[in-house]
Amino acid sequence: MKALRSKNPITELRGVGARLAEDLEQLGIRTVDDLFNYYPYRYDNYEIKDLAEVQDQEQTTVLGKVQSSPLLNYYGKKKSRLSVRVLTGRYLISVIVFNRPYLKRMLSIGDQVTITGKWERNRATLAATDFHKGEPDQNAQWAPVYPVKAGVSVKRIRTLVKQAFKQFPDIIEENLPASLRTAYKLAGKAQAVHTIHFPEDQQHLHQARRRLVYEEFLTYQLKLKAYKRLKRASETGIPFSIDSKQLQAFIKSLPFPLTQAQNKVLSEILQDMAHAAPMNRLLQGDVGSGKQSLLQ
Repeated sequence: MKALRSKNPITELRGVGARLAEDLEQLGIRTVDDLFNYYPYRYDNYEIKDLAEVQDQEQTTVLGKVQSSPLLNYYGKKKSRLSVRVLTGRYLISVIVFNRPYLKRMLSIGDQVTITGKWERNRATLAATDFHKGEPDQNAQWAPVYPVKAGVSVKRIRTLVKQAFKQFPDIIEENLPASLRTAYKLAGKAQAVHTIHFPEDQQHLHQARRRLVYEEFLTYQLKLKAYKRLKRASETGIPFSIDSKQLQAFIKSLPFPLTQAQNKVLSEILQDMAHAAPMNRLLQGDVGSGKQSLLQ
């Protein structure tokens, strides 16, 4: 299986200079594929909702029309608080926006606006974290949120990932055979990586995660199997020769006949014991299934 190990340094991505590259390196992002593999840890859902369906203190996005002239107040040195009345559905609410004084000159009564924020039901107030004129972008209802450090914002990571898909559309190679993808109904690698960053909805996100989780577990299993094979080849055990007459005499002495499953397991154990490679076997079965008889 091929892992994403591109030789393309992150500085080949348009918009990434030396300073930004240093900041990205603090996040473990050194190549373009490191960026593709830098998955979001959650998503902000900007799907438009009716406030009747929104719980108190829940983050939500609404579409409405401005009903009053914005009121702007300053406090502190450079801090501001803007309030405006907005009609959304059958709710006339107050929208509070902090530190965006420029909105006052941009908004007029009757303007359509899209607002994201925390809904305070008792006060009929929405504390906005995102506010813009017009309808929402239907292709950006699910916004990825990435772990970041000083110097790199979530918005910057989003922009860089979009640019990477645009600039390097064919860099992500498929590493699962078609037979496996068909058998388990798995999405393609490139599609899954794109969807994990920019999902259309919950269903597509689930399919992308399913593909990537399957690949991760399969890779782990293959590495574990290869390790066991190398270990068996490098170690030498002590082969045992079993006296078949004594074995049959012991089996006949048992107060019960061995089941088909017991005979099968016994045969496998004897084969392993006859080889020079060390035997590493777990004998598993329900209580009273006859495990002790085989061990004797």
